[in-house]
Amino acid sequence: MPAAVDVLIARCLEKQPQDRPQSVRELLAVLDTSVTTSGPSLAPARGAVGARLLTGKRVAVGAIVALVLAVGGWFAAQATANVAPITLTVLPFANSAADTAVDFLSEGLADELASAFARVPGVQIMSRSGARFYRGQLGVDVTEAGARLNADYVMQGVVRRDRGRWVISADIGRRTDRASIWGEVFTLNPAEQARAADLIAASVIAELRRRFPRALAGSAPVAPTSGTTDIEAYRLYLRGQERLNRRGQSVTESAELFRQAIAQDSLFAKAHSGLAMSLALYPYFQSVPADEVIAGVEHAAGRALALDPSLSLPHVALGLAKQFAYQWEGAAAEFRDAIRLDPRDVEARVQYGRHLIMRGRHPEAMDQFRAARAEDPASALVLSWLSYVHYLEGRNDSALVESQRALDNDSTNYTSLTLGAMVRLRANRTGEVRALITKAPRTAPMLYYLMGRVSDRAEVERTLAALDAQRPQPWMSGSMRAFGFLGLGDTTRGLDALERATAAGEVWPTFWGVSDPQIFGPVRESARFREIVRRVGLEEAVVGGERVAPP
Repeated sequence: MPAAVDVLIARCLEKQPQDRPQSVRELLAVLDTSVTTSGPSLAPARGAVGARLLTGKRVAVGAIVALVLAVGGWFAAQATANVAPITLTVLPFANSAADTAVDFLSEGLADELASAFARVPGVQIMSRSGARFYRGQLGVDVTEAGARLNADYVMQGVVRRDRGRWVISADIGRRTDRASIWGEVFTLNPAEQARAADLIAASVIAELRRRFPRALAGSAPVAPTSGTTDIEAYRLYLRGQERLNRRGQSVTESAELFRQAIAQDSLFAKAHSGLAMSLALYPYFQSVPADEVIAGVEHAAGRALALDPSLSLPHVALGLAKQFAYQWEGAAAEFRDAIRLDPRDVEARVQYGRHLIMRGRHPEAMDQFRAARAEDPASALVLSWLSYVHYLEGRNDSALVESQRALDNDSTNYTSLTLGAMVRLRANRTGEVRALITKAPRTAPMLYYLMGRVSDRAEVERTLAALDAQRPQPWMSGSMRAFGFLGLGDTTRGLDALERATAAGEVWPTFWGVSDPQIFGPVRESARFREIVRRVGLEEAVVGGERVAPP
């Protein structure tokens, strides 16, 4: 038999599970390279006993070979339908020279490469946001990263500048044995830099197609990813994408960089798409009133889709904008369009899942977050929302487990902190709640509810009074006061503030679900609360549900 098959059989018989092949993909990889086989070659044996031993060996070896080849053959026969995809994660590239001028490449180029690979049938990109855990790290352990991100193969690289050129060294390692299956150095002059992702992706896909012909059978060449031939527009776009991924205060910077990219190339669809998403996040991260960004989101998203109707992100941005206007059905349609265009878009899955939480449709939300976790198992954001759905459904043990996983992956994530505190509050872990809310930004309305529950009452009253005295009033200040009073158990003043916040157009229902049993349980049966919910179009979300005694 071919030596490779002989070795494969030995691996299949290893005593320790971790030493055996971990997937059918590994079996197929060996069989792909062993297209010719010969009969077993056994040394001659002497005498009747030897003949019996030889026959026994032939039977045993023949049975094993037949089993391995039969299983491999069965899967090969279904290659076009059932061969599992190659799972690959792309880590942010390292900046070996600590050159701030190419910082944007470390994450932006990796994200572009992930997008290019994701369009190739037979390749599944894993953990795009989870991969950012390795931002700025050199020499990442492939086995550890592959296990964390649930990928069989890990791509990492290093970038530097050399007299106006980009020098990019990249490698793909196999999780099981850390072996490199592809590696190359690209030296790109300014005219080639806008095509950097295309050039690297084409080389990688050619090698993957050679190694895994069944998994990538019939896959088309990689389509161009950048959408522009203007190198400055591309550089600005990569910098904007890197800032958008960071969220927080970086969202403003991302919007400005996308605007500059558009100024360089007005036909650059992905820059318009990035701008739409940045603007849609302003109310969450920049304290900008929602009605001030809706028109900008619609214009940028419309322009992006006119240039490239295949983009999913503009639909996500439009869905957020429609939510700000309480147009729930319109928002749902946009999120579904985004998922139809790109079923692996984790952003679309997360935002649609959040939307379903707002409407009280928890099992459907769970489906979306589970689909997102399958694509990005290390994402703190995905794990946090998954935890919250468990919490809403009364499964607090599961909620605590998922919340801890989220915090282990990113202990600074705003959503992980606030939702994690809510889960721990329900479990009466007040000390842990206090520790988490000290790290959360004061612009988060949910933070004020948590403060009301676990902080000194007099201190909370002073904080709310100071908030009330600010001129001009900060965006969402009415919601902050409302949730602070609800946290203190003062439902009268809480509902007063919530009515004023609703009249002012604050988008408090888009931060979490109105079905939350701790926040709204004490007022769920209140006629005033029911009227508020009716005004924002979410009556369906408060029908039934758990009633919680006032704190």
